[in-house]
Amino acid sequence: MTIILALLGATLLAFGRKLFWLLLGVLGFVVGFYLAGQFLAPQPGWLIFVIALVAGGLGAVLAVYLQQLALGLAGFLGGGYLTLQLMAIIGWGNGGFSWLPFVLGGILGAILVSAVFEWALIVLSSLIGSYLIIQPFVLDKNSANLTLFILLIVGIAIQALQMRSPRKG
Repeated sequence: MTIILALLGATLLAFGRKLFWLLLGVLGFVVGFYLAGQFLAPQPGWLIFVIALVAGGLGAVLAVYLQQLALGLAGFLGGGYLTLQLMAIIGWGNGGFSWLPFVLGGILGAILVSAVFEWALIVLSSLIGSYLIIQPFVLDKNSANLTLFILLIVGIAIQALQMRSPRKG
């Protein structure tokens, strides 16, 4: 599972803006997995995984057919998820689900995506991709923060270069 998330993270890091449906599908899966794990903890792992798959599939379908709604949802889910993960990285929070930071981060993410769509997708997909890449590794806080920052810069640079030089052919 961690290898799959790391590969999805690398794909988002490099192509998140172009593969918007994948960004929303991964966000749906990760948030669905996280929430199902928090609220359905005594249930078997396969059930939590199925719920996460359904949430990811719904996210991808939304991205394809209801793009405006999907944009707001991507910003909200991405902002909320990243808020909880960044709080954990810097040592704020108990590692459990806290709805208030999730909602506040989600609102900020939705506003950011609607205000500056292309760059918000680049930053959001790079940040989520970076986090998914480093998550499987056991790193101390300083190494994790430095690696996250370096991967974030690399992802933003790769996607910005793709935006500047459209394919000829």
